[in-house]
Amino acid sequence: MKVLITGGAGFIGAHTAHALHAAGHEVRILDILDPQIHGEAPSFPESLTKIAECIHGDVRDSAHCTRALQEIDCVYHFAARTGVGQSMYDISDYVSTNVVGTAALIEATLKTGAALKRFVLSSSRAVYGEGLFHCQVHGIVHPSPRDPHAMRSGDFAMHCPHCNKTMTALPTPENCPLEPLSVYAVSKKQQEEYCEYAERMFRLPLITLRYFNVFGSLQSLCNPYTGVASIF
Repeated sequence: MKVLITGGAGFIGAHTAHALHAAGHEVRILDILDPQIHGEAPSFPESLTKIAECIHGDVRDSAHCTRALQEIDCVYHFAARTGVGQSMYDISDYVSTNVVGTAALIEATLKTGAALKRFVLSSSRAVYGEGLFHCQVHGIVHPSPRDPHAMRSGDFAMHCPHCNKTMTALPTPENCPLEPLSVYAVSKKQQEEYCEYAERMFRLPLITLRYFNVFGSLQSLCNPYTGVASIF
């Protein structure tokens, strides 16, 4: 297939591009080459230009999306602003890139009549909020956020909202209620909602992947997503 990867010069996007190329697919990349991640004079690395058609463009720009979607069979939508902490004060930037960018890409897909076989959205585990916990008295609990006063005093445990006993974290299933706790998380939830709308109304062949903490080779230590991995 001919595959478009938005954000294809990023960490996950680049690995995906190489994997798709190795599997025999034709790859096209649309990436804005954000200086925070790619440096002050960003350019596509030779490792990507050898295996993919690389377009320097903004997913929020309908013209760029329209050009990138020509003759495409499958889309991997990775283009996004990442990192929870930075999102709390760069609100408009995160909403613009993540939400408006996703809407622009979907709109271009519909208006160009792209006959996609698959549309893969890169979402995040952040949409779950705190996730699930187990209380010895009250069983499985989906709690509200931790108490900031308790955290300032050094208590980072999750306490049962009913009896205040310390709870144990549980694995979080896909059907766990969503409770995003940051601007980044809210924007990822909205990405999912717009894509689900297009799936429901226009039969967009959607698959959503909620990544947890991802790290490895090719990862930028300047990317706010990297978080604690850069400290380690």
